[in-house]
Amino acid sequence: MERDERAVVVDESMMHVGKDQGYADAAKEKSTRGTLKSKVERELTKRNYVVLDAMNAIKGYRYELWCIARAAATRYCVVYIDVDVQTAREWNARRVDDAFSHDVFEDLAGRFEVPDSKNRWEVPLFRIRHQEADTNEILEDVVRAMRGKSRLTAPKAKELKPTVATVVKMPRKTNILNEMDMEAQDVLMEIAEAQSEACGQPLGLLRLKDVSTPLHLTRPVTLSELRTQKRMFLRILSQSSGSIKDATSVRRMFVEYLKTNIH
Repeated sequence: MERDERAVVVDESMMHVGKDQGYADAAKEKSTRGTLKSKVERELTKRNYVVLDAMNAIKGYRYELWCIARAAATRYCVVYIDVDVQTAREWNARRVDDAFSHDVFEDLAGRFEVPDSKNRWEVPLFRIRHQEADTNEILEDVVRAMRGKSRLTAPKAKELKPTVATVVKMPRKTNILNEMDMEAQDVLMEIAEAQSEACGQPLGLLRLKDVSTPLHLTRPVTLSELRTQKRMFLRILSQSSGSIKDATSVRRMFVEYLKTNIH
């Protein structure tokens, strides 16, 4: 590393909050992810190597991180530690400090979205399998990629170039489906946060960001049910994604869908 370069590791410990507490419910998870992302954005420059060693389990969140890297015109990569759920469960049980509780672990494991090199925001993708005895070569390839000195047979990381899509809310074509997912997820998290604050009581009329008409909820709605409704909504919406004008319209349409489908 050159004299004016530095490496910065960003993780949950910088928030002085245990991992289990940081992901205990939807509201806390949203706050945790937002704080980590803001820290990355502040630290990221062409001379800083920022490692976000945290729960980057949602593809929409990884897309947001890629957009931050692109806006900063830096290199970017994803390092995926490929561990089966049972092994991860056993490792977590053996942890002395900062282990996840059973419920939080199972929730996070159930929502984990495996990185896919077909997504441009997950390239280059370095996969480290826990059975491998020696991971040094892969880690060296990661360092080379970030320095623009990849081996011929290793994945390469080009400097990302800022574009108009970096700053607008709804890029077109290949990114639009991911953007729809992110907007619907934000609505879902708003509802979950409001329900957490209501301590199990019906919310009644709930006003949501960028949506003019309130959502009327006469009963508590589980996070599992909300996720199911989101998947069904996105499946329908993906068939007409070309007609989507902006992020606000996705939020409004999702709320209208929930009004019809949650009784």
